[in-house]
Amino acid sequence: MRRRRWAAAVLVLFLLSGCTEPEASPSVGSTQELPTPTQARSEASIPGTTEVLSEATGTADYTEPRADSTASSQPEPPETASDGSQSVPTEPIAPEPAPTEAAEVRPRVLSLGLYTGPYPEDGSGEPVDSVAVILVENDSDTQLQFAELHYRIDERDALFRVSELPPGERALVVEHSQLVATPVSVWKAVPEEDLLVYLAAEASDGLELRYEKAGWLRVMNKGSKAASFDLIYKQRGEDGVYTGGIAYHVAVPILKPGESADLEAPHYTEASVVVRITAKVP
Repeated sequence: MRRRRWAAAVLVLFLLSGCTEPEASPSVGSTQELPTPTQARSEASIPGTTEVLSEATGTADYTEPRADSTASSQPEPPETASDGSQSVPTEPIAPEPAPTEAAEVRPRVLSLGLYTGPYPEDGSGEPVDSVAVILVENDSDTQLQFAELHYRIDERDALFRVSELPPGERALVVEHSQLVATPVSVWKAVPEEDLLVYLAAEASDGLELRYEKAGWLRVMNKGSKAASFDLIYKQRGEDGVYTGGIAYHVAVPILKPGESADLEAPHYTEASVVVRITAKVP
């Protein structure tokens, strides 16, 4: 039996970088000792732990789920500031109709597990214990704008939502309704119910960002025309994996060329990464 102790403040699922998607066929493993939990990082700075339930290699130190695990995804569509005068943290951005890649292109689910720590998917950071979690990778060349990945866990519906996951990036996504699972829970993917929307995020050189302090941003319009902007960002853990499928939205008011503004962004920290900027010319 192999015991894995993970370093504090590192998401255990990041170490599964070499994994492929969980096997699609049922499998039953013998009950073994669970790996030692590790901390899951979030802007709330509350320790979190993740227990891995399955790996593509089949060498995990625990009991594997006895079911299909192929793919499967963020909180309710967000509300956006109406006055555009200050930033508004939101739940993952629900997409408008947008181009979707071919059906065979889909995010990879690298592993399944249990999560204990601050709940990231609604920005509340409220503590949860033994909630179902998946590690998702966007291995396409296009940003995954929005995804809903569906599972059945012990015959209960489970939903994992992902917003604005850039190409090549990974996210630790906690179940939308905080569904509690166990190390021997049976997971079954329901890909026919999944929703996948890919939309390229064009680089924008019209908006300059400067991190002032936690919860605040200074922005400047570097373009040649007056414009407002939609700014979307995610939280990255110290291991490089995004914390939660959630993305946050800041509405930048109309700025003239060279004009700057200080905006409140409650969830913006040094660990935040801007993943999409959209300019809107009046």
